[in-house]
Amino acid sequence: MILRLTLLLSLSLAASGCGIGFGEYVEGDAVLPDDDDAADDDDAANDDDAADDDDAADDDDTADDDDAADDDDAADDDDTTPSDDDDTTPSDDDDTTPSDDDDSTPSDDDDTTPPSDDDDSTPPPSWEDCDNGLDDDGDGWIDCDDGDCDTDPACSAQDCVPQFALQPGVTDSWNNAWAGSTNGIDQYPCSGALLENGPEYAYSFTAPSTGTANVVLDMTFWIPLGPELDVFVLDGSGTCQPSACIAAGVEFGHEDLDWAVTAGSTYYVVVEGYEGAEMFYDITVDMR
Repeated sequence: MILRLTLLLSLSLAASGCGIGFGEYVEGDAVLPDDDDAADDDDAANDDDAADDDDAADDDDTADDDDAADDDDAADDDDTTPSDDDDTTPSDDDDTTPSDDDDSTPSDDDDTTPPSDDDDSTPPPSWEDCDNGLDDDGDGWIDCDDGDCDTDPACSAQDCVPQFALQPGVTDSWNNAWAGSTNGIDQYPCSGALLENGPEYAYSFTAPSTGTANVVLDMTFWIPLGPELDVFVLDGSGTCQPSACIAAGVEFGHEDLDWAVTAGSTYYVVVEGYEGAEMFYDITVDMR
């Protein structure tokens, strides 16, 4: 009996001297090499715990982020949120919103808004699409009324066609809607936005000398404030197109128009129906 008590006392004293209790040994998980506790994980080797991750190899560090809800990776954008592009790579736009271009590449516009809205840094195109109803190059002229479309097949029907060669001092009497007239031109750049949508009748005139030529147009049965005709002079070195306009007579009732000419050069003189007018007229061209 005395031997058992002595042995028990010795074991108790030995345990007290080392400072370790039986219950405390079970709780000592902090000394383990790997801790996946969801409340607190300060293990730097591997941590997939959603509450606290100080692992530099995976998840919310700045080197690589595969989390769909939060992308703090500066190298690429693997964020599944479609409404923004937080990718610092300038060569692509992975934003699925079609109404804006937040791509930092200045040479393209991946916006799906039609050509009237270009929100990248590239200027509008320098060409005109000749049959889309838009002013593509922003010069105020649409489709075939734009000089860029002079040679476009879609606009060939809008050429005026000179039918008669005017001689200096000789008067011609005609009607702008009679045989030989065309009706493809609605506006001339040299007269602003006036609506010249009536038939046009075109003449040619070759200057006999260098100087100033003059054209006089009188409407035979003109009524004040009624329908009227205008006259336009076009450079005759190319096709008879409104973009070649160099002078315009757009007064009411009577036109008297001068323009500078070069000997041997040809010009087109076009009698045009203002706002759809069809009328008889007398026209004379001479040198000053």
